[in-house]
Amino acid sequence: MKRLAAVLIMIWASIGYTYAQTPAWSNAVAPVLYNSCASCHRPGGLAPFSLLTYQDAFNMGSAIRNAVVSKSMPPWPPQVSYSRFAHERILSQNEIDKIVSWVDGGKPQGDPNLAPPVPVFSNNGDLPGTPDLVTKIPTYTSAASTGDIYQCFVVPSGIGAEKFIAAFEALPGNRPLVHHVLVYADTTGTCAQLDAAAPGPGYTSFGGVGAGSAILLGGWVPGTQPMQYPAGFGVRLPPNADIVIQIHYPAGTAGQQDSTEIHFFFTPNNNVRNLRIDPALNHHSNM
Repeated sequence: MKRLAAVLIMIWASIGYTYAQTPAWSNAVAPVLYNSCASCHRPGGLAPFSLLTYQDAFNMGSAIRNAVVSKSMPPWPPQVSYSRFAHERILSQNEIDKIVSWVDGGKPQGDPNLAPPVPVFSNNGDLPGTPDLVTKIPTYTSAASTGDIYQCFVVPSGIGAEKFIAAFEALPGNRPLVHHVLVYADTTGTCAQLDAAAPGPGYTSFGGVGAGSAILLGGWVPGTQPMQYPAGFGVRLPPNADIVIQIHYPAGTAGQQDSTEIHFFFTPNNNVRNLRIDPALNHHSNM
């Protein structure tokens, strides 16, 4: 009997030791999910489910494991073994191993007090301070039924002096509806004329905004953070420019409404280097 008791004690001790070695959600998994997944996997986000709570992660544990092992999530198409980029959205092998061990070890919660604060996503934007310029499109009802639509909205900047943009943030009015946003400055009046000639809010234009000299100011795709340019640099906003906001609404979204707005933060002065952004558009090859 004593021998049986000793064996049972050893088994339970072994189980307890193994469980103790399994990474916990609170201090090992939650930081990874909050830093690399929560911008999309949250209520109102682009992803189909949230990962902000332990129960969320527990319920989706197997799917999370499969996604990080296959490296399909976080989404990052470039092959990192070939070339590296700034602001990559990838997990380290250590982070992947933590998630795998957590799922395989029973998905323990750990001490909830050790979990990092739940990320807060504001509808007013993530950049601190008050924007120097806010442009907002009129409420638009998508007409994209069987095909995608690239709708351009023209908003006068109302800025009579040259400015340089230090930071830029797009706030989609309907995140599940908006595929991506590109923002331009036009000083020719061409975009305003196209807008005036088209029925309803905005006009449709694919591959650009219809003005070849329009300056690209910034863009947004789901999961991206606000664009903050390096100190000493800024994207030039010409005086009296029209802000042209091109939004891609995908097929099957007809009837849904959007009211996207753009926040601009200017440099303290114009003693900065002009930063030029060129769109990588390629309609003629498989690249």
